[in-house]
Amino acid sequence: MKIIELHAENLKRLTAVQIRPDGNLVQITGRNGQGKTSVLDAIWWALDGTKNVQTTPIRKGEERAIIRLDLGELKITRKFIAQEDGSYTTSIAVENGDGAKFSSPQSMLDKLLGELTFDPLAFTRMKDAEQVLSLRSLVPGFDFIRAEEDIKTFYARRTEYNRDANTARSSAEELTKGLPKDIPIRVDVQGLSDSLEKAQGHNADVDATDRERAEVTTALEKIDADIKALEAQIEMRKSQKADAEKILSAIKTQLKVKIDTKDIMDKIRGASEVNDMVNRAIRRDQQAEDAKTATEKASDMTSGIDKIKKDAQAAIASAKMPIDGLSIQDGAVYLDGVPFNQASDAQQLQASIGIAMALNPTLKVIRVRDGSLLDQDALKTLSEMADAHDYQIWIERVDSNETVGFVLEDGHVKGQKLEPASTTKKEPVDQPETKKPAPTGSMFEDDRA
Repeated sequence: MKIIELHAENLKRLTAVQIRPDGNLVQITGRNGQGKTSVLDAIWWALDGTKNVQTTPIRKGEERAIIRLDLGELKITRKFIAQEDGSYTTSIAVENGDGAKFSSPQSMLDKLLGELTFDPLAFTRMKDAEQVLSLRSLVPGFDFIRAEEDIKTFYARRTEYNRDANTARSSAEELTKGLPKDIPIRVDVQGLSDSLEKAQGHNADVDATDRERAEVTTALEKIDADIKALEAQIEMRKSQKADAEKILSAIKTQLKVKIDTKDIMDKIRGASEVNDMVNRAIRRDQQAEDAKTATEKASDMTSGIDKIKKDAQAAIASAKMPIDGLSIQDGAVYLDGVPFNQASDAQQLQASIGIAMALNPTLKVIRVRDGSLLDQDALKTLSEMADAHDYQIWIERVDSNETVGFVLEDGHVKGQKLEPASTTKKEPVDQPETKKPAPTGSMFEDDRA
């Protein structure tokens, strides 16, 4: 779908123009201030709604302006009516080939427009991230947003695992300090404690026996003294003595040797140091194992990130790009293996136009601003691309010789003197879209060279 005819009256600097393009490269030329930009803005405003309309779209001194755009399958009419307070109202009507009007004309037109329809060279001015987003729309079947979210998740997890690995590794290194190369076997402190308790019990028995023996010995001495002092009781005492001797004899058979506990206590004191060493070695080995596990998990996250990036590159590589050599690498657009902004002006121009065409498959109309900045080679490239892909490229250029394309002169196409019908006829307004005070500022200066 291309522009068959453009008709505009009383729009900005235009009085009345009618342009029927012949060929795919449509050059709007002439000296500065003659209405070139107004022609391209007429196309822009007819298609893209009121959001880009400048402060005063109606020619000074006129009450209304009109744009008619014939796309063959569609006919678009946009009108502007001046208000007494300096504002304006605007309306749009869109008809199909049978004359039937669309109930939501602007919504229908919005579906036809591509991202770079009205300024394809804007791609060269975009930041890397913006260029990538534009180009991604040409890659079907790959969810870049989901991929970016997955990469962020993998990055976060990898950071966490690496942090855990470093912490565990540092802890293992700290625990290694002071440990001998050969770690001794853990000491059975409980066994030593049991032995100590048994030995202490035994020694308590020995102490009790010693006390009992001392007591019996003292009793015998007293008995001997009593025998000497109490001859009358000697027989009785002898009997008592005999009994005591029997008891003493029995006690002697029960006497045990004390166990030396010093060695056991020394072992218990040494066991604490040994077991602390063993525990540190165990913790060290565990921390080293944790570090290994975390490092392996971090490596898995890196593998996940690499896979997503490879899948994205594969999707991009398999997609049909508008220009050979166009790719996305490391979050930026590359052309023939170098960053897009390092490519030559001619390469950037060709790529930008190609991308605009790919993003604009239905309405095959592209508007190029600042055409005077393009040399003859660039114009030749545009013309060849327009013919090769059957696209219509409208371009504005300053031409003092007034020999190329549609030459604008004082609001008319040179040699064409149309009278605006809207100056004599009160036309009805279809579907008013806005009624607003004039906004401040404008998108572009009128008829910039």
